[in-house]
Amino acid sequence: EEAERLVRIGDAGVWLGPPVDLPGNRLLSKALDNRLGAYVAVETARRVAETGGSEVDVVAVAAVQEEIGSYGARAAAFGLDPQVALVIDVTPATDVPGGDPRRQGRIELGGGVMIARAPTLNPHVSGLLAEVAEREGIPHALEAYSAVFFDRRVPALGQWPEEEWVMADDAPVPA
Repeated sequence: EEAERLVRIGDAGVWLGPPVDLPGNRLLSKALDNRLGAYVAVETARRVAETGGSEVDVVAVAAVQEEIGSYGARAAAFGLDPQVALVIDVTPATDVPGGDPRRQGRIELGGGVMIARAPTLNPHVSGLLAEVAEREGIPHALEAYSAVFFDRRVPALGQWPEEEWVMADDAPVPA
């Protein structure tokens, strides 16, 4: 009730203070989604390099201004010209008050990695991610999007000429 007197629906707010340990091995901290996403991207690139590299270039990008236009991701996509981009971000759980698993799938807090599927995402890449997660015993679930928001959509905007696109499982990807 006190909070309802201080803020209205739609007011912006961020956590101000040191990180707080929450029950259930959870953490509350300012910009935790961006910090963890950057860590996962950089740690993945480091592990790929540590194990001898890859058949393709692996680049980690920590992008800025996701919520207001994906400007960092746009710059990275145009500068790097990736053939595939994996975007690491947070997603709302559906096993909480107000959550609706019928809209996005069963997304349980602490339930593992979510692998997004959407009309603008390559189904072959999503399928490979799910296949590897299954094979390696990585907890995961599929998350359905009717539209893709923020940095996930930037690689789809692409800079590739239309004639260089091919169809893979009905999703356009660069040739």
